[in-house]
Amino acid sequence: MDSSFLSSTEQALDHFKVDEHQGLSAQQVQKATERYGRNGTVYLLSASPLQNSAEALRQLYPKILPHLYGGSY
Repeated sequence: MDSSFLSSTEQALDHFKVDEHQGLSAQQVQKATERYGRNGTVYLLSASPLQNSAEALRQLYPKILPHLYGGSY
């Protein structure tokens, strides 16, 4: 769904063919995972908020560094 941030809740639910109160079915989850992959950042329940933040920054750093300095690394 392109430009999903411009869509209303109803439009997003309709696009993904999902009920607001039920959520995705197991088949829908499996198809979406096959198509898009798993979520990128996994947070550990045993990790502190600081550790989770540091891990998120570690994963984002290679993506934002080129934009900060105008080059590619």
